[in-house]
Amino acid sequence: MKIHGKRYGAAVFILLLGAAAISFCFLMIGNNKRQKAELERESRGFYSEVAQKFMVFDTISEERFMKALSASVENGIVYLACLNPGDTVKGVWYQGEIEEPELAEGRFFQKEDFSSGAKKAVAGRGCLDRARTEGGVCLLDVDGEEYEVIGVLDAEEDTRMGQTVFVNLNAAFETYGVAGDYVLDGMDEQSVRSQMASLSQNMYSDEFYYGSGSGRPEDTGLVRVFGLEALDAIYAVLIFNFVVCGIFITAYWLHRKRLVAEVYALLGLGRGALVRDVGASYVLTVLCGAACGFVCFLLFDGLTRG
Repeated sequence: MKIHGKRYGAAVFILLLGAAAISFCFLMIGNNKRQKAELERESRGFYSEVAQKFMVFDTISEERFMKALSASVENGIVYLACLNPGDTVKGVWYQGEIEEPELAEGRFFQKEDFSSGAKKAVAGRGCLDRARTEGGVCLLDVDGEEYEVIGVLDAEEDTRMGQTVFVNLNAAFETYGVAGDYVLDGMDEQSVRSQMASLSQNMYSDEFYYGSGSGRPEDTGLVRVFGLEALDAIYAVLIFNFVVCGIFITAYWLHRKRLVAEVYALLGLGRGALVRDVGASYVLTVLCGAACGFVCFLLFDGLTRG
């Protein structure tokens, strides 16, 4: 085959198409995993899969509960949930290192927001149509109380995150009280379990209830394969197949290049020159193929989003 008067062998086009297809598939898998994680997080109410639920009864005071939280949570975030019928308002308190939600503008809560008497909120874009600006400050009405909006969540208006309002926990206590349903989240399952255990030790049985076990259902049967979720196992098989296909395509391409090696030998050129030229040709072809795969992915992603 010829392109602009230059002849290319079938091996080059097979390598080019193989690189494009493999890069496209890898990008699709990565994009699918990202979207799956976002959907799972949104369906859980923005909590990670290691989050643990607990209940606090009205037999405990705000001061004692906050003292128990401060003594028990080292690197975790606590949500006071189910504050309204749609569960779109959540009280927030955290300590140590946490994974903060992505913000379109502004900032997330800081330590001083949990000790001051000011009402602060981090709201989704879908809530801002109810907000008003006074003296350069954005104020949002939340169940009859006005909160200063210090950050805007980076989520579409019509999504669950886009309709959510996070308020500082100490301000939420004034409106909703201490008793309610809580969620403890953290960076990993072990730390969440240990912090939950510490919290249960720092509170009495008539103040606190925690059902053992994680917030996600146990996987049974073939749901988990070698410790992976079923979909992750499928991804692993696909990636393995892509790698094998890449190896076979490369082997075929090298096999077709044996004539080049013979020509180099007849011309008296060294092995170094052969490796350099063949390697440069291989890398250039693969990069061109990967670029084609990337462009195809962008076009496909744009069409599906549109």
